[in-house]
Amino acid sequence: ENDEMWWHIRYCIDHEIRGLEELMVNVAKNGQWKAWVRQAAAEYACRFMDVGTVCIELLSGLHGKLFYWTAEQFIDTRDKRLKDQLRNYARYYTGQEMQQDVCLVKMQDKDGVRRICGYLERLKRMSRTVEPMDPILAIGEIESAELLEELGRLTDLLMRDDFRDRKWNGLQAALVSALARVASAGEKEYEQVMELMTVRAKRCGPGKRMEKL
Repeated sequence: ENDEMWWHIRYCIDHEIRGLEELMVNVAKNGQWKAWVRQAAAEYACRFMDVGTVCIELLSGLHGKLFYWTAEQFIDTRDKRLKDQLRNYARYYTGQEMQQDVCLVKMQDKDGVRRICGYLERLKRMSRTVEPMDPILAIGEIESAELLEELGRLTDLLMRDDFRDRKWNGLQAALVSALARVASAGEKEYEQVMELMTVRAKRCGPGKRMEKL
């Protein structure tokens, strides 16, 4: 039964009982189990399997929320195989581009950030509420100095009179968080962030202020 299987899986996770990887992969991929049982099985796999094995044996058999939940467990690895899985999934299933790009931004991927920049520039506004896979919150997690050019592009967008940010957890808050993360990485990164802000301040002119940042 689903309840019994869930408790069994949780016991194995909590007591670090290894050797059940194949069983857990099969449970996670089997749609006959309830979603919460399958997620517990995926959690076991993520706990005791490396990212490469998960990409090959597990992610290829998942879809929907469980696919993205599993992928996010390895976001910090920035693994190329995981990026390939995300891109392949978005190519196979329609309407998955934003979810793909949110995950890629969290992985500090330049292409993902650029696509979200283009999306925001075309839309010229933010949704009023925070989405489950929110691109703005993902931008706030940027910490790589290699993405400063894209952060500058987003700063320019924020300064535009025709762009409407949302009141809470908007682009302004995300940029403050991202720029602070980059600047705190080291002296070189701090100088790069200050140079970016100085250039934008000069563009505003002597009679204007960068009030949004």
